[in-house]
Amino acid sequence: MILFMLRIVEDYVRKAEAVVYNIQIQTSSILVIVTIMIFFFLSKKIGLFTEKVFTRILIGAFFCLLFDILSIVFICNDDTLPHLLVEISCKLYLASLISMAFAGFDYILTELLPEKTYHKSIMIFFTVIPIESIVVFCLPVSWYHKGRTVYSMGPATTMTYLFAFIFIIATIYTVITKRDRINKRRFIATSSWMALWMITAMVQFLNPELLIVGFSIMLGVLILFFLLENPASLHDKRVGCFNSHALFLFLDQIFERGEKYCITSFFFEDNTSDETLGTSSNIMMNTATFLRRYRNIAVYKNLENELVMLSKSPELTDKIVTEYRDHYRAHLVRIAKERSRTKARVSVVTLPDSTLVKNSDALFSLIHMTKDASSSGSSLVIQNVDSENLKKYYRFHEVAAEIRSALDEDRLEVFYQPIFSTERNCYVSCEALARIRRADGTLISPGEFIPVAEDTGLIIRIGDRVLEKVCALLSERKEISKILDYVEINLSVAQFKQADLFEKFVEITSRYGIDPAKINLEITETASIETKNTLLDTMKLFLDHGVSFSLDDFGKGQSNLMYVVEMPVSIIKLDMDMIKAYFVENKAKHVVSTTVKMAHDLGLHVVAEGIESEHELDSMRNENIDFIQGYYFSRPVLKDEFISLISKAG
Repeated sequence: MILFMLRIVEDYVRKAEAVVYNIQIQTSSILVIVTIMIFFFLSKKIGLFTEKVFTRILIGAFFCLLFDILSIVFICNDDTLPHLLVEISCKLYLASLISMAFAGFDYILTELLPEKTYHKSIMIFFTVIPIESIVVFCLPVSWYHKGRTVYSMGPATTMTYLFAFIFIIATIYTVITKRDRINKRRFIATSSWMALWMITAMVQFLNPELLIVGFSIMLGVLILFFLLENPASLHDKRVGCFNSHALFLFLDQIFERGEKYCITSFFFEDNTSDETLGTSSNIMMNTATFLRRYRNIAVYKNLENELVMLSKSPELTDKIVTEYRDHYRAHLVRIAKERSRTKARVSVVTLPDSTLVKNSDALFSLIHMTKDASSSGSSLVIQNVDSENLKKYYRFHEVAAEIRSALDEDRLEVFYQPIFSTERNCYVSCEALARIRRADGTLISPGEFIPVAEDTGLIIRIGDRVLEKVCALLSERKEISKILDYVEINLSVAQFKQADLFEKFVEITSRYGIDPAKINLEITETASIETKNTLLDTMKLFLDHGVSFSLDDFGKGQSNLMYVVEMPVSIIKLDMDMIKAYFVENKAKHVVSTTVKMAHDLGLHVVAEGIESEHELDSMRNENIDFIQGYYFSRPVLKDEFISLISKAG
């Protein structure tokens, strides 16, 4: 009797050892999956569609590992359990493997297909997978159990591996062929997971004693979680809300679905150059805390000084903005006044209907355009995007598209306006002016396309094209090059911010064989204000190369005589408005006279712009102004007409 009991205990210990030995990896893997599930399900999520797909993968991985463990336990106890129960446990595990093999392909489809198309496609696979599982259940399965070695085998197992390999290969093929359309992190995560699947499946198929497929499932889920689906990576810990990455992921989803949301941006600005003050940062933190009190909204931190609030209810949005205004007046004004050297400004802009725009770039372009259009000096400005803002936005992008097509189709033209020397009594130079011609032959006014070109960065391409065309004219028409001392070309703030501005200039002028002294570059006071240090360094390179500079629009806006002192310019161009004021206001006459004398004392020449009559011309001569530019001599004209004008005068 004792011997019999010892044999039972020995048999039990042997089975237990076999079970423990074979489920160590699976048990560790399922514990990791459970840990991920706890973090994932307890974290606040933004409601992305991929989160639902990952949830499905996470639950599938859990049950796959669970069925793996159960099948091993049942096989190790096959002498005491019904044969059918052991067979079912093995086949449940095999069927779950097919589902997990498809999971990678499922996940990559969310990146490649629009959501509606994805739902239609996935229904096909959700039909195929049960059919494959039924095939596996219909095929015989057997198992091997000797000592610590435990595994299933037979036609059902072979068919499972075949189905799994089809999905794995399909996923790898899709990832490789469509990699240019796949997010880089998703590409890395899915590729790594499929590579692990392929390696472990082949190893386990060739050596059934190594039960490591479940381990690769866990590693794949772990990779997806940390690279793509970790909710913590979508939070801005400092402000306590979702970050900009989460914002754009969610915006992409709502624009794809065509969902209607109210979107409100809170902008926080300090009107100071002292970055240590941080008043706007304090107000932003306080605002984030205020917004977290409300349900049914989501708050995101976008860029350095912007919070974005999303709500499906216009009424709730209006309520929150109204209460925020009261909160600001009651509490945040005190924060704004804590440091006397700074003046904080908060701008709140609401787009009531996200379907009015097509994507997130258009959304924020419209919101920023609305914010920048405000002329209010208040510390709190609240605006709604209205029909007028929309018109301006659409017009802005129409003009931007027209500029791009004009540049691509060579519809940018250069007009030339001659500049007359009062001393030599002849034309000595000209200003090259960019003009955009529409496909129908009409011109877009410079006042309309120049601001758009500067805001979009297209001014850089325009500047390069103007320089090319000017150099081509001077190269092709040598007689014009002999008549003109130089040609004036405008440079914008954006152009001066280019690191390779000087190198491009040298390349273009050298290609056409143009003497750099034949080019005079016009800068504005705006350029000298915004990029002063960079400007001076760049100007020195040009000056050493033989190029001269003019200061355009002098007397317009925030004129500062120190710019004339500090900027190495040789010509000052008096703004047309100042010249017009000269003929109607005595103060303006004194300003012009004093400016001309000051310029001459500094060794600078002066150009009067906007001269339209002989009386105006004579008056400017009497003021000893060096050069005259205006409609009295000629409007800006195309190359051929300009050549004719100059040639006749010469």
